[in-house]
Amino acid sequence: MSTPTAPGTSVLRALVARATLAPSPRNAQPWRWTVHPDHVELELDRDVAQRLAANDPAGRELTMSCGAALLTLRVAAAEALLDAHVDVLPDPHRPELLAAVTTDPGAIDAAFADLDAVVPLRHTAWSAFDGRPLPDGLAARLAIEAQVEGARLVEVPAGEREALADLVRRADTERYEDPQRRAEVAEWISSRWADEGHVVPTVAVVPARAAVRYLGLGDRIAEHEAGLLGGAPYVAVLATEGDGPADWLAAGQALQRLLLVAAAEEVLGGFLSAPCQVDGVRAALRDLLPGRPWPQLVLRLGHPRSRPLGTARRPVADVVSVQAGPGEDPSSDDGSTRPREATADFTEDTFG
Repeated sequence: MSTPTAPGTSVLRALVARATLAPSPRNAQPWRWTVHPDHVELELDRDVAQRLAANDPAGRELTMSCGAALLTLRVAAAEALLDAHVDVLPDPHRPELLAAVTTDPGAIDAAFADLDAVVPLRHTAWSAFDGRPLPDGLAARLAIEAQVEGARLVEVPAGEREALADLVRRADTERYEDPQRRAEVAEWISSRWADEGHVVPTVAVVPARAAVRYLGLGDRIAEHEAGLLGGAPYVAVLATEGDGPADWLAAGQALQRLLLVAAAEEVLGGFLSAPCQVDGVRAALRDLLPGRPWPQLVLRLGHPRSRPLGTARRPVADVVSVQAGPGEDPSSDDGSTRPREATADFTEDTFG
């Protein structure tokens, strides 16, 4: 019996390039990849983590976004007829090393591989939805998809959302009372030509940063987000049984998996991070969930009134290093950033 041949750094680098299309808070893109001849390593970028230390002190949301990127890489590998084997947190002496991935030809789940075609179509819904319900059966399928990745998707029916909306208001108000949090949010506001951050029109960057840093926007943002909840055809809490880095990675993989499944039905997701960022509010949210799992993100799903454009990404060369094997060329197409839309209203819907 012959031993399967490793795909090589050029193939693995192409999978990583696809993975960079995953969502991340503030479009921070906190993943750093190292491509070896026979495997890929995924690390959390500590520099990015420092820039979000007030809003994400444990790196929970950033680790979730790395999980979303990891799922995207797995989907891309399946499309390339490669079976991806993931070793989560493989080295206790390197806590920033979140996963090591090896690939080899193997049996492929065709439905999972088909999600690769949807990756460029998944965008964050920043605005209200058009009111149409989800396609029949989609909500139940999304719950199953989350469970496959080790997470729970707990639906919040329309008649029970006021309690959740109250927690959203409380969380936004408390966050914007903290000057360090406000300063961080302000620093991540950028123009449409940047390859990271929350985009506003170029002429509005300076006044928007000043408004977030110095004005009391908490009440305004709280009411805006509560309104988004009330108008969504589907609202759920993504949760996990535990609350450590492995759980956050699982939550991120579950999030991206269900977002891709939804996008295949022309349904997009928007996110409400605030209730899980304030400890007291997160505890209250946990008490609302059957079995008291750990809430990781509040998710709203629906049909967008107009299709949003995608956010830009850093060039692939900025987030990956290649350890080429003998006779291999470590360089290839680095990709490029692209101009992107400016958000009409500032919102704390932070994943992009």
